[in-house]
Amino acid sequence: PDDADRIIDQVSENLHRQDMHARETRDAIEQLAMIGVSAAQIAKRVALPRGTVDSALTVAANPATKERMDAAGMTLEDAATFAEFEDDPDAIATLTTAWESPYQRPRIAHIVQRLRIERADAQALQAEVDRLRTEGLPVLDPQDVPHDLHRHRIANLRDTDGQHVPEEQWSGVTGAAVVVAVEWSERDDDNADDIEPTEPEQVYVPVWICIDPQAAGLYYAAAGPRSDAPTGEETDEEMGLSDVSQRLRH
Repeated sequence: PDDADRIIDQVSENLHRQDMHARETRDAIEQLAMIGVSAAQIAKRVALPRGTVDSALTVAANPATKERMDAAGMTLEDAATFAEFEDDPDAIATLTTAWESPYQRPRIAHIVQRLRIERADAQALQAEVDRLRTEGLPVLDPQDVPHDLHRHRIANLRDTDGQHVPEEQWSGVTGAAVVVAVEWSERDDDNADDIEPTEPEQVYVPVWICIDPQAAGLYYAAAGPRSDAPTGEETDEEMGLSDVSQRLRH
């Protein structure tokens, strides 16, 4: 198309200027894409690396990243990194802190790799949560898992008679729910002596918990029953300790 030829000629000519700004390259590539020129054709006809074209299109598709790029004077590649995480405020905060620090900025590539791994782990965990839900299990979202998980595991709880709840009755406990715990498992091989050691594998384990043991008439086994509060009500001392614990967690 005539428009494409004109923009391509203009970009090709401007690329020879030493003062060509990254945002000008980005905007020109965006123009070409908007009139239907493919990324491969842009790279070929303007003689730009395909990675540069892809980065420009990634940034152009995200208004927040475009603004960030122009305000901070980022390269296309740097801005594309931010675009990858624009839907994650915590990741953006981490990257922004690194970008603004002359000591951390050289480490951004390593920080990005860590963020990618954390995101992949979170997605895998959520996928397992969704899978178990399709099987009918009452699975909590990962962000809703109790901080003191061991005190909520039904396997660790007892009733007021000091008896553990039989496993076949766990699903019927008041406030019963399932959380997906992440554990590491080493491969069990009968011929382990004949092979090289393998790295432990991350596995997901469904764990039955009770959201509110007191309401269910249960208590954490290590604590023992309370004769002065058999219905599960906390004593004043325990409530005070609980308040302190809450403040320390925050």
